[in-house]
Amino acid sequence: MQAFFVTGTLAAPPAAVEAALYERVKVFATLGVRATIVTLGDSPTWPQVVGEYGVQPEQVVSVFDQIQQVPALAVAPFMAAKLAFPSDWAKLGQAEGDEYHRQDQLRAKVWRDEAGHVDAVDYFDESGTRSRRDLYDCRGFLSQVRHYAESHLRQVTYLTPQGQTAATQDFNQGGLLTLNATGAQYASFAGFVQAMLQPLANTGALIMAERREYDAAVAQLQGVKHGYRLREGNLRITPQADDVIITSQFHAELPQAKVFDEDRADVQLQRGWQRILEAEGVIEQQ
Repeated sequence: MQAFFVTGTLAAPPAAVEAALYERVKVFATLGVRATIVTLGDSPTWPQVVGEYGVQPEQVVSVFDQIQQVPALAVAPFMAAKLAFPSDWAKLGQAEGDEYHRQDQLRAKVWRDEAGHVDAVDYFDESGTRSRRDLYDCRGFLSQVRHYAESHLRQVTYLTPQGQTAATQDFNQGGLLTLNATGAQYASFAGFVQAMLQPLANTGALIMAERREYDAAVAQLQGVKHGYRLREGNLRITPQADDVIITSQFHAELPQAKVFDEDRADVQLQRGWQRILEAEGVIEQQ
């Protein structure tokens, strides 16, 4: 049996939803269900983050790492000293980063920490409006180039660690995403997510949306039991009778939901999930 948990960014320190998720992965393993976290957010430090909670790298699928063809890389931040700017741009040091001016006009701003680790560089046109933002991966490479027009995001270029274009997303065409390796195109990032998740669903017994923004993508998948983790607000889809819905408090409009506070990482966590998975037929009764 296999389960997939679809979430966003795996940040450090983790939010309560991620901390509970890491514990669930270990609980499922104890119950004989292989569990995999699918992270759809930009999470460059995920190997270190999940490792601190006992989750193995092979138990995580990072969508951004797949798009950008990122191998297993250690954290090695990009240093400000490696950046190059035109010789006629004057550097002005600031507490939160460095500004570069040309003829008293702001042309670039480097966002870095005190150690000189670069997070991003903003570039400005002659009117002082941001025209481009370069995002640097904490593993030491330029990861994304974002182009703006009239303060609106128009295009994102995703790069490999070698600096080659891995994918582009064009917001002038409704967010059209093009993967360079295959030439495949998706009308939106959400469309790509659904296309990426379906092969996983074909091999799994359960695929669960951990956040509301992924409810719709999970609901479209075929041949798998759908699950939803409802923490606040309402589901963004109309659940089916056989869906697995987990919530920490009763919702009158969802009488089929399992009221289960899995944020409490104690012995009740395993017992609770065992009862749920047995009732749903994911595992046999023990």
